[in-house]
Amino acid sequence: MNVVAKMTDVYKVSIIGQLYTKRGINYLLRNVLSNPKIKRILLVGADLMGSGEELAQLAEDRLLQTDWLDENISVGGIKKFFKNVEIVNKIGPVSPEKITDFISKSKNCKQWSKPLEFPEQEAGSSGGLPSEESGFTVRGEKVWQSWIRLLREIMRFGRPSPMIHHYGAERTTEIFNLTAVIYGENPESPELPKWLPYSKDDIKKYAAGFLSASRGDEAYTYGERIKAYPLELYKKEWFNDSNHLTDSDSKKFVRSLKKTITDNGLNQQELLAKKLKSFPENKGAVAILWEPIIDNFGLREIWRTPCLVLVQAVIRDKKLFLTAYFRSNDMYGGWFLNAFGLLAFQKELAGMIGKNIKLGPLTTISHSAHIYESSWQLAEKLVHDHWIDVSCEWDPRGNLHFETDGKFIVVKHLSPDGIFLDEYRQNGMEEKAAKRLCFALESAGLFSTVGNAMYAARQIERAETAIKLELPFISDEPLNFKNKYAK
Repeated sequence: MNVVAKMTDVYKVSIIGQLYTKRGINYLLRNVLSNPKIKRILLVGADLMGSGEELAQLAEDRLLQTDWLDENISVGGIKKFFKNVEIVNKIGPVSPEKITDFISKSKNCKQWSKPLEFPEQEAGSSGGLPSEESGFTVRGEKVWQSWIRLLREIMRFGRPSPMIHHYGAERTTEIFNLTAVIYGENPESPELPKWLPYSKDDIKKYAAGFLSASRGDEAYTYGERIKAYPLELYKKEWFNDSNHLTDSDSKKFVRSLKKTITDNGLNQQELLAKKLKSFPENKGAVAILWEPIIDNFGLREIWRTPCLVLVQAVIRDKKLFLTAYFRSNDMYGGWFLNAFGLLAFQKELAGMIGKNIKLGPLTTISHSAHIYESSWQLAEKLVHDHWIDVSCEWDPRGNLHFETDGKFIVVKHLSPDGIFLDEYRQNGMEEKAAKRLCFALESAGLFSTVGNAMYAARQIERAETAIKLELPFISDEPLNFKNKYAK
């Protein structure tokens, strides 16, 4: 936005702004329809989220319904917009020539319609339920499963955060330190239910930008910070000098960095690959995206500092685990594509290390995990409509088998692969036997999901009742009281 403004005679344009996500099209429609003097719109610059291409496609096809268009904006209003407004698609690098040509072909025009107002529907208050306040965890085999679960956490337990003028003074609801784990997604063939507001093309385009070392006209990109980390503020000589090291292996490794450091900056991905190739168990394979001097002290605009600040990789059992830390994360509008960008990076890194390296879980940690007010209703609807799709989750800590042995309740702990691990026994004739056994299982740390713990408690309580009343017990089957109390 600032790049365009510097190349423009601001007195000859109405407004300069960014669409960000595809939902930004709704704001553009509302503003233009309320000020129907704007006749031409120039799309220029990087389009990592695909919002510009979406608007250009809408204009070309005259589509009146998509997953992104707000239903509160009337069909008649949208028709008027596309009938009277020309969309000039020059998406790509910003240049003075593109802007000058656009302005020279644009003229002041009279109002082409009466102003049309389409107020946004009032968003209900969100979240605020009592919670642990910091340290939430969700898991899912696929990205969409973790997404639904994390949206539920924020909408139920999020607290209001102060409005920040730079971000449009929009309310958010947030929780702190939300950990999301994806353990079975294939980035080359993602599982995308039809109701998702993202397509394979969206993911492909975002991943390509994430993996690119070029920042284009942007202040930064994640790909640029990882693959071409700027070194202007550092002494390159230090990286090439191994005299201060005493260990010969360390000296050899530092000398190898000469190929990693170029005039474009430090390729941290290559550095991670080198470290993990030479020592797969290395716990220091860390890439940093934060420039402390510039990003901490306001030498760059506050909204131009990276949200993703750290990526760490480690190999265990020939699987590459990746952890990413976000200082701030828009969990509705950004996290989903962020996750696929990281998965693409993880796969690319695994290929650089060796053909036998498989993908392990991807973990994201979002310090400020928030949802903007404009997305509250959308997030609530997704959770409401699709929670049943993710309500059942296997416990990665294993399965439990329940049976009785005379007067004893017996719980056998099995691995997810069905291998016997341990056995827990409790005399069912003792007072509060089920409670004692539940505490023993909790103390052993056998539960990572609430659903599994609730299931276990039901079975154990049923087993205690069966022993005390001398009834047969079969796991998952109701107790048969008919014969016991038959007249």
